[in-house]
Amino acid sequence: MGEPQQYETTALNLSGSQYTVEQTGRDENFQPEYEARDVTGDTIFRCTHQMYEGNDTFPFLDTDGTELFTVEASGNWDIAGDYLLTDSQTGKELVVLDNDFSLFQDTWRIRDAENGSVLAEINSRGTLFTVGRKILPVGQ
Repeated sequence: MGEPQQYETTALNLSGSQYTVEQTGRDENFQPEYEARDVTGDTIFRCTHQMYEGNDTFPFLDTDGTELFTVEASGNWDIAGDYLLTDSQTGKELVVLDNDFSLFQDTWRIRDAENGSVLAEINSRGTLFTVGRKILPVGQ
């Protein structure tokens, strides 16, 4: 594996251009579990959001259980806020993910961890999907 680019984690080699992240279920403590998959459906990494433990830092693991990176929330409320992504191998802070609170559309910005410059912006699918996911008890 070559030298990681500026915003890449050392232990994670993402060579594709499209990935899907979805909630795959809940663990024995009813905490949501997530997986990221490539276009062939292979799992790249997974995470269990430790939302009931007051833990504001949670690890993302590869399929062998190796910690790739961590995400640290700026607060304990998972509605909006900043999330710092740090490379677990080097301790380097890579990017900040920030989410604007809205009932109708989520807007995420990916920012440089050092200077705060916006690298990308992601908007949710639209009003009905976001409202269903945030309000309905079965939304994901």
